Amino acid sequence: MKAFKHFFIIFSFLFLVNSITFAESSQSSKIKTVVFCWSPNDHPLLTHGYKQFSDRMTEKFKAIEDINTKSVKGFPQAEDWKDADLVVFFLTINLMSKDELDLLDKHIADGKSLLVMHQGLVSRKSYNEWAERIGFAFSWAKGKERSKWGAFNNPITLKTEHEIFKGFSNPVTFNDELYWNLKKGSKGKISVLGTTKAPKGEKGDWPAFWTVEHDKKSRIFCAVPGHFDKVRNSKLFEKITLRGMAWCLSKPTESFEKLLDKK
Repeated sequence: MKAFKHFFIIFSFLFLVNSITFAESSQSSKIKTVVFCWSPNDHPLLTHGYKQFSDRMTEKFKAIEDINTKSVKGFPQAEDWKDADLVVFFLTINLMSKDELDLLDKHIADGKSLLVMHQGLVSRKSYNEWAERIGFAFSWAKGKERSKWGAFNNPITLKTEHEIFKGFSNPVTFNDELYWNLKKGSKGKISVLGTTKAPKGEKGDWPAFWTVEHDKKSRIFCAVPGHFDKVRNSKLFEKITLRGMAWCLSKPTESFEKLLDKK
């Protein structure tokens, strides 16, 4: 009888361990959904190619079996957020309504992620609310607090100890457009991963890349460059974008790099 009890205890323990392992394995292999947001062209030709970026990325990700992609025009609707693990903002947003901010907050509270690039950092009438969620946003305040923009090719110094930029040559340089004097939010853990000088000789180092972690669950990656299509489609910048997406989804950063050679 004692031998049977010992066997039963050991069997129960092994069953529990295997169940936990299987659950963790199932969770890690769960198909992830990435939503790309875009808006109609509102800048000169060969810049701010919102739809082009969305189409390019959704096509590339067909090569990865455990990633589903969705392309939506404008701010995602409730049904778009429902299954989204990562929402990519590269579009023009002038104002976020309370309902839209609530959708964002639920997404973050659920441990889901965001990637925000260039124009996506700009929300003219709700920049304070946007900064609170993504770390930094373009400020439309009056006077000295207003953000600025301009063409630049100054080097961007990276924190290569972070997994997104591990192994990168340092610094990196893009002939692109910089936003600086951004509004800084107060929520989450903000980590600046790349800094550069302003193009007009103003003093100080300004963030070009950063992450935000909310409650150690939701991950957000932001990039200031991305104005010119040729920069955004370059292999170097695309590597940063793909690695940023992998980090947001808690996947190995090299897992998406095979997409660099996909057209």
